[in-house]
Amino acid sequence: MAAEDLARLLMVAGKSGPLDLKQFESVFSLYEPATVKAWVDEFVAERESRSPRLTIDLFLKALESFDYDRRNTISSNDISATVRGLTGWEPLRREVETVAHGLHVLMPHLISLDQRDILLTTSPAKLREELRHQLKLIDEPYRFGMDKQL
Repeated sequence: MAAEDLARLLMVAGKSGPLDLKQFESVFSLYEPATVKAWVDEFVAERESRSPRLTIDLFLKALESFDYDRRNTISSNDISATVRGLTGWEPLRREVETVAHGLHVLMPHLISLDQRDILLTTSPAKLREELRHQLKLIDEPYRFGMDKQL
């Protein structure tokens, strides 16, 4: 597998949550780089077509509306309701948890999930700052526009 294809898989997991390992297993039977690339193209297109409408930016804006002087655990339902207040549209709890899990993949030391609770070890502003920093470490072609969404 080419580094570019692996990077695309990591970024799609960061944007849309954990990969279906049963589906992912089929890539290990492929040996030609062009065949692997075609499989990754199809896999990424399928994942992006069903990606949550909840963006990382909107998720972070919702987090920023909470008081973090005394609170670092928030339920996915509270975040969903906050998004509704910001946009008029309410994401499903599962969508909120998918975005949180994607951020956990990218920054496990700053955000995690415990069932329906999202645990932060830093403020939402610092979380956004660290995400920008992480994205800057990735070569431009492999950011897939995520840096422009923040």
